Amino acid sequence: FGEYDKNEDVDCMSPDNTSDGVQRKKWVVRDGESYLIKSDRNYPYQQPYNEAIAAVLMHRLGIDCVDYSVVFDSKGDPCSMCPNFLNTETELVSAAHLLRKDPCPKGEDLYRHYIQLCKNYGVEDIENGMEKMLIADYLLVNNDRHLNNFGLIRNAESLKYTGMAPIFDSGSSLGWNKAPDKLFSAAMDECKPFAKSHDQQLKYVRDFSSINFQALEGLGNDMRRIMSYGEKIAPERIDAAVALMQNRVDGLRRIAERSIRSKTGDIFFTLSKVEIDIPPNIYREQEEQSRDLREYR
Repeated sequence: FGEYDKNEDVDCMSPDNTSDGVQRKKWVVRDGESYLIKSDRNYPYQQPYNEAIAAVLMHRLGIDCVDYSVVFDSKGDPCSMCPNFLNTETELVSAAHLLRKDPCPKGEDLYRHYIQLCKNYGVEDIENGMEKMLIADYLLVNNDRHLNNFGLIRNAESLKYTGMAPIFDSGSSLGWNKAPDKLFSAAMDECKPFAKSHDQQLKYVRDFSSINFQALEGLGNDMRRIMSYGEKIAPERIDAAVALMQNRVDGLRRIAERSIRSKTGDIFFTLSKVEIDIPPNIYREQEEQSRDLREYR
């Protein structure tokens, strides 16, 4: 995100903030581009790191998402930083807004109702995008994918919907508000918004055969590198988060294999191998970071 003056304060307070949520945040402009910075001044400081981990995870799986970096304010507190995924011609319409306009009738399935709404607006491939979001949230153990945390992109002039918004705001993941020894409790599977558990939400996924599990090899090393940056996260929390992610990957693999067997007469076959597409220079060595406002990519 360019160079920063080490004396510059990122105070995460802004009168022109238009993003919902409880974290302190502000919009900044760098080299003509706008970025959203969200701070985390509360122990265990994990949410900004989770945003960066989520971006790496989704890039590995070929899921359209917003890129996040971890930066630090002048007080040394970690923040997440992401580019604005909208422009002067587009706007985000949240799922919450769509469902306020066309509520789900009592007794109907909310997920199916939302899918049909999106198709009615011309977004025919919505199921593929939504299924990828559910898979990512399962792996991340995201417990806060509420209806304002995803939606559609619309042209601000024509009001025509152009597609699903890239996945954003995944910080409430990986046991961010739980003690390390509680990360494998049953409460960790609680989720939003279409079911009470991630296992139940995965039932909406029609096909698991395209998941590239080989692309997830080495993800634990990426997580350790990200969460060690700035030395804000306790080592035991890092170990627990990495173990939790591996547990979720193994669980998803078992679910995928059972699904594939059931569709192929119990004939097992290897999941497809897909080229891993990681953006270049996604990492920088920590020792090169010497500014008060530092970036992790």
